[in-house]
Amino acid sequence: MDDGRRRGIGIASYVQFAGSATVVERNINFRIPGYETVVLRMEPDGTVALHTGVSPHGQGLETTLAQIAADGVGLPIEDITGIVGDTATTPYSAGTIASRSLMMSGGATTRA
Repeated sequence: MDDGRRRGIGIASYVQFAGSATVVERNINFRIPGYETVVLRMEPDGTVALHTGVSPHGQGLETTLAQIAADGVGLPIEDITGIVGDTATTPYSAGTIASRSLMMSGGATTRA
């Protein structure tokens, strides 16, 4: 039935800035730090403690960081313990901000 409305397919795209190699200041004076720190510490029992200042917020971040660390050090994932959200042990952490958490802390875990 023709009711005079036009119908079609609409396409929209969106680019979100997340994570960065440098500090970025937006026009609303919002800063996204371009750094993150991860400390991997070998424990006396042979397990590894992964310290990071970012916190999991529902996307499986802690598991993913443990997988990255386990692959890097050659241990099973069960031997990696995450200590997350602790900026006392990772002083150069900007904390959890949107989707930068895995990009920045994942890279830091690989380097650690």
